[in-house]
Amino acid sequence: MSLTFQNRVTLVCLNAPLEMPTLVLAAAHRQRGKENEMKRSTISSAVLAGVLLLCGPPSARAAQDGACSNASLKGAYGFFTGATIVPEKTPRGTIGRWNFDGLGHFTASLTINDNGTVIHVNDAGTYTVAPDCTGVIFPGVGGGTIEIVLVDAGNEFYLLRTAPNNIVLMFSVAKKQFAGEDQKQTGAAR
Repeated sequence: MSLTFQNRVTLVCLNAPLEMPTLVLAAAHRQRGKENEMKRSTISSAVLAGVLLLCGPPSARAAQDGACSNASLKGAYGFFTGATIVPEKTPRGTIGRWNFDGLGHFTASLTINDNGTVIHVNDAGTYTVAPDCTGVIFPGVGGGTIEIVLVDAGNEFYLLRTAPNNIVLMFSVAKKQFAGEDQKQTGAAR
């Protein structure tokens, strides 16, 4: 088996092009089957590991590039939450709609089922999103904080209530309701 260098490939990583040779495996006619496949797989894995070392994982690049800000969270998001109220251990379910302006302010309408008692709540408050796509929502009703992490380029985020600490969220996911909504007037009729 011999390795030869052929052509050159430009790899764009962190907006800085890197030149690296392309490895081509020149196998003899007699070397076939699983042995060749394993060698190609090993070389492919080594090249991928090298690229990750040079470029870093995608999430690290996003954080370094300052990929997220308050503007990353804009538009209407539908959400649902399952929670337990402690120490009573009573269940709570919530469904609703967040509406973020991209400037650090939100409104929300919620339907809450707290151990069989259903209430409807409207809320408004502020939020912040850090460059690493994590953030905090500061609800106006009830106060406290909700930690968030944006995923899928801001089309979805996960929530965890951190204060008050008697509301333990078992799951909470919010998804953008309409694709491309951030270019439209938020709340416009569809």
